[in-house]
Amino acid sequence: MSSGWIEAPEHLVIDTVPLLLLLVGAFDPDYLPKFKRLSTYGYSEKDYYILCKFILSTKMVFVTPGVLSEISNFLENDKHFSEILHRNLEFLVKLKEIYVNKINILTSNEVFEIAFTDTSLVLAAKSNNGCILTRDFKLWGICKKIGVASFHLDHILAEGNLVSN
Repeated sequence: MSSGWIEAPEHLVIDTVPLLLLLVGAFDPDYLPKFKRLSTYGYSEKDYYILCKFILSTKMVFVTPGVLSEISNFLENDKHFSEILHRNLEFLVKLKEIYVNKINILTSNEVFEIAFTDTSLVLAAKSNNGCILTRDFKLWGICKKIGVASFHLDHILAEGNLVSN
């Protein structure tokens, strides 16, 4: 763990993998290495708790319908689907949903590099003074290139220290 500090943003737009880590970890942190989509990343109970601390340090967390759809696709084939969903229902209800009109997505320059869901995240962050949390290096790189605030999940987990606003 580094001795660096990460200042959590006021508004966070969450991508699929960080949200999936939160949901599966809230269900059972010991299940993280067994969950198919997350097992390849080697996330642990410690990673889940660091991410929770980061999320709790923000004032508002936003999600797009595209991310919710991706989450559903990853969860629906898991034997614990309904349990994971029930355990996280209150948290999911509290997330602020941002709908980005398809015409805005299709007329954005980013759609040709990062497709629909990631473009919706960029536009949601731009319109809400938000910062994107992603595990996607391509999305993270595009954000850096176009000046949209973003954090890479693995950088947050490597630091493990936070300063909240």
